Amino acid sequence: MLYRILAGAAVSVTLLSSAAAGQACQGSIPFRGSMHLGAGAGLTDHTTQLGAGISAGHREGLFGGATLGLIDYQAPLGSSFGFGGDVGYSMPLDREKKWEFCPVGTLNFGFGPDIGTVNVSTQTLTGGVSFGTSLPMSSSISLLPFGSVALGWTRLSGGGGSATDTYFSFGFGAGFRITPNLVIQPNLGFLVATDNPDDTRFGVNVIWALPNGGGGDARPPRRR
Repeated sequence: MLYRILAGAAVSVTLLSSAAAGQACQGSIPFRGSMHLGAGAGLTDHTTQLGAGISAGHREGLFGGATLGLIDYQAPLGSSFGFGGDVGYSMPLDREKKWEFCPVGTLNFGFGPDIGTVNVSTQTLTGGVSFGTSLPMSSSISLLPFGSVALGWTRLSGGGGSATDTYFSFGFGAGFRITPNLVIQPNLGFLVATDNPDDTRFGVNVIWALPNGGGGDARPPRRR
């Protein structure tokens, strides 16, 4: 039962960190002076996950965000609440700036589900890299494929005891920029080198770039 909570906390980081993604390396619209709002849903074999977040940053350089999430565990476990944040740095991989590379770190806290009278909490740290690009498909629609790899550590505490898990987290997917401000992003995340059963998660995020500061009105780059 404790391992199912550990697994849910570990896999949910993928959802929380991408709920309000804001760079091409994360499968989203690059920052151009505006904040991004996002919401996402994810599924594993034993959990259903919901998340929402806000993020801000620079087109090239520092960016970050904050997220809230809810994990509903399969019976007999209940639900847990979590919040966290991420910080990263965006940089181009080539002179034409077609590909983007981002070192990213995340920190997340979870509370629950409690087991009887035992209060359960989790803490998760990850550090890794992500990369992606923007592929214009028409004058208004772009495909934003991305991939990521990170080293993660999750600690579960409750009843005076604790358990930890260390693992590698992989993710990939593609955002579909269907308007200058809106991205719909299906994604897949999975864990490696872990004994936890819920090691694969499928999710969908919706990301909206607020149309201020000229950020949301930027057009997809044209092919040369």
